[in-house]
Amino acid sequence: MGEYGLDFEDALHLASALRYNLKEIISNDLDFDQTPLKRIF
Repeated sequence: MGEYGLDFEDALHLASALRYNLKEIISNDLDFDQTPLKRIF
């Protein structure tokens, strides 16, 4: 949460994606643009 300035729900999704070595996330949430994931949508 602190590293990327995410709220709890976004941080949970990010942690799950990183745990499974995912590279992309489908979301309209611009907060994911500040993370290692590529945002699609």
